[in-house]
Amino acid sequence: MYEDTASTVNPEHTRPQTKHVTPEGHELALPEIYDEVFSLDDVVKVDYVIPACPPTREMNQQLLKVILDFLSGKAPLPPTGTILASVKTMCDECPRKRPDKVVVDEIRGLDYTIPDPDKCFLEQGIVCLGPATRAGCDSKCMKINMPCRGCMGPTSAVIDHGASMLSAFTSIMKVSGSETELPEEEIATLMGKMKDPLGMFYRFTLPKSLLRKVVHEKEPESKK
Repeated sequence: MYEDTASTVNPEHTRPQTKHVTPEGHELALPEIYDEVFSLDDVVKVDYVIPACPPTREMNQQLLKVILDFLSGKAPLPPTGTILASVKTMCDECPRKRPDKVVVDEIRGLDYTIPDPDKCFLEQGIVCLGPATRAGCDSKCMKINMPCRGCMGPTSAVIDHGASMLSAFTSIMKVSGSETELPEEEIATLMGKMKDPLGMFYRFTLPKSLLRKVVHEKEPESKK
């Protein structure tokens, strides 16, 4: 974000420092930036998880039902750590038409594309995180012609949300006349057309991903 962005002018690529003294002599302080990001349950105990950003009416109703069932004696409380949401994927809930097999040959951005409101976003070459994202929000984004951004988080069957979605998206790309074989150089070319893939695929789940940590290049032996 400090290298090349449309919203900042930073030719020297200056990065935040924990301390800075202004020309007037005032010392400014920023929190230290860690190499690893943490999720909420890494820091505090979490009894139940309500996904979505922000939690939707459907999610709040599900939480209310759990509480009322417990108070009325109809059912015990779920085990600690339970995610109070559907076990299905967003694609199972999405009202858009999707063919049995999706193959695309180009990645299209919303800034230059007017999506067909009835067709699957993936079929149109538009990144949609529906295949790896938990259902339960009533497909609100898709109903207003916006692709899923993944705010409901992954289903229980997904280990890494971003990696799962990246795999799903690359599997539908048609490269060099093949629908299954993806040479690394062509994958790199296609992914180069995608703006901020890390931010796109891990927008809400980086602290729970297999990445978590900043990767530092190994220092050459000659410099040690």
